[in-house]
Amino acid sequence: ACGPQYGYMCGQQQYISGVCANVSSSFQILSSIAPGVQNCSSNLDIVFVLDGSNSIYPWSSIVNFLVRFLERVKIGPTLSQVGIVSYGEDVAHHVNLSQFNNNSKLLNFVKGLPQHTGTKTHTFLAIDTARREAFMPERGARPDAKKVMVILTDGESHDFYKQKSVIEECENDDIERFGIAVLGYYNRENKSEGEVQKFIDEIKSISSEPIQDHFFNVSDELVLVNLADTLGKKIFALEATSGNFTSSFEMEMSQAGFSAHASKEALLLGAVGAYDWNGTVVMQTAGSTITPERDEFYDPKDRYGGLAGYF
Repeated sequence: ACGPQYGYMCGQQQYISGVCANVSSSFQILSSIAPGVQNCSSNLDIVFVLDGSNSIYPWSSIVNFLVRFLERVKIGPTLSQVGIVSYGEDVAHHVNLSQFNNNSKLLNFVKGLPQHTGTKTHTFLAIDTARREAFMPERGARPDAKKVMVILTDGESHDFYKQKSVIEECENDDIERFGIAVLGYYNRENKSEGEVQKFIDEIKSISSEPIQDHFFNVSDELVLVNLADTLGKKIFALEATSGNFTSSFEMEMSQAGFSAHASKEALLLGAVGAYDWNGTVVMQTAGSTITPERDEFYDPKDRYGGLAGYF
């Protein structure tokens, strides 16, 4: 008997991997298998890098955004940790990753977070400082945690010439980056479409691949709070995915046991949700579980196969 809708929690995410059981004639469970269940990959160390230059207005909107996000995070030494860095011409650390061990204390601190101020925007200095310092063990970074950086800014940087080297170092350190472009200043100053696009392109260059999962823009500071939930869903999906791809799943949503065929040699299970809903099959023998690789039945070059083929 199989229950393909069997689920489990990784952090704040529920994954549907399926379970099958060998049931006796008196309906006693003799044994069970759940071949799609994976260990939760790791906890998250999340560092916010906030542009606090004078053009950010009102600053309370940035604080409200942070509060909304943090209200949905489970903070703790064995859960997620959050650090906060702000910048203008220089950079300041406000919260170390291990500084707060519960949500209420962190939220109380963040509600009084001051604006950094400044007339220049040294975004790449801030990113590099966060990379080198915020993720240090001395500030609470954990070696087994995934590193996540959220960069929020409302304007082009004054140190874009550092972009290539800084982002390469972030890649080398396996830091997944989410970029948020706030267009309030550009709209208030009636900037041209070309200037707006140049700014957007810069923040896209900061963001990790795939860009559609890691880059966001909002029209002004006041609507930024509405982005908090969407950003949270993207980030917390990393708690169970095996790689740094917020919408790329392997067996987490496999629904193994959606179909089943039993023989003397093995049990063959259909797993329609595997590999981003392309689907696969799982063969369970007495001694092992055999699961094909992602591309065994799926050719990404096949224009007709496409995503969600449900093999």
